[in-house]
Amino acid sequence: MKQETKVKSQVIIDLAAQPLRLPPIRFEMLNQAAQVAHSGRDCTLLAHWDSDTTTTFAVEYNRQGTPKAFEDAIRRLQSWQLPEGTLPLLLQPFLKPEQLDALDHCGLSGIDLCGNGAVTVPGKLKVFRTGQPNRFRSPAAIKNVYRGNTSQVARLFAVASQFPDVQSIRQEIISRNPLVTKQIEKPIGLSTISKALKSLENDLIITRDDHGAIRTLQQQQLLDRLLGSDEQFQSTTRQRLKVDASSESLVKFIAARIQNLNAAITATGLTSTEKYAVMQREPVIELYTTSIPEVAQALNASEVTRFENVVLIETNRAVDYFDCRVDAGFPWASPIQTYLELMRGDKRDKETAQQIRIDLLKMESRP
Repeated sequence: MKQETKVKSQVIIDLAAQPLRLPPIRFEMLNQAAQVAHSGRDCTLLAHWDSDTTTTFAVEYNRQGTPKAFEDAIRRLQSWQLPEGTLPLLLQPFLKPEQLDALDHCGLSGIDLCGNGAVTVPGKLKVFRTGQPNRFRSPAAIKNVYRGNTSQVARLFAVASQFPDVQSIRQEIISRNPLVTKQIEKPIGLSTISKALKSLENDLIITRDDHGAIRTLQQQQLLDRLLGSDEQFQSTTRQRLKVDASSESLVKFIAARIQNLNAAITATGLTSTEKYAVMQREPVIELYTTSIPEVAQALNASEVTRFENVVLIETNRAVDYFDCRVDAGFPWASPIQTYLELMRGDKRDKETAQQIRIDLLKMESRP
């Protein structure tokens, strides 16, 4: 079980009571923040190795460890004016391998409370150690903003790159969520959006300008994080149907009969593939809906065990419907949903998904 992330005061107390080790180095406390406040550092550690060799490190403790907090900490360490023979050192609860690489590239030192570190003493010592797991829980308000209902915020920034304020983001999310427009679920709250934006900002996915406008900063990384957090929906309620329409007229047939339904309904990402990429799929329309009976009745469909041309999948997950694109009355899945569903598939599906990814990275702002 992971521990709570330690606050600075507790870390200082722990360091004073027990040395921190990164073999072959042992770090011992020299003094605390009150004695070194003028320098901006939190404490000073004396590093021992080879029995009688030592170096002094001025330490900053960075509790957050997010990409933004990490970059800010690096800049602060680089700006320090330290006495001759004293080197800057970053201390975090956990240092990711890419953060250790960044420290090493900058010629800086950093260690964590899990046993990982990159320490450089020019001309004397170089230690790089990684592979120890993270023993601490993230202090973030929302554990994963790229998954579940909160991911609507991240998904929005993947297709619309800039907004003037938080309220405009909320209004846009509400308008793109059929579960809300049909009053099936309540709108996402401003506080939830604000927390999600803070996490996205900490991850360097979005940024704010001096006037408060919020825009996408790293869209490729945003798509990667959405993909890494994607959860395939496992519905236990599916119904295979046969409707009286040819393959060529099936989309138009469905569109004409779902206009006034109370249920939410959207094509799956796989069904929507041809909307965004060149790939021919089976002539079966798969639809997400909040009410299979209502949609089946509207389509005047018969339940079958084979030769179906419509499959209904019952789900109340907002992400399955979010940002659907209605064309001639038919609700196609969003390009993001289509991309993610294809990336769950085989090699051919993944290759097709790359066509959509390229278009998403080219997509202009649509606030």
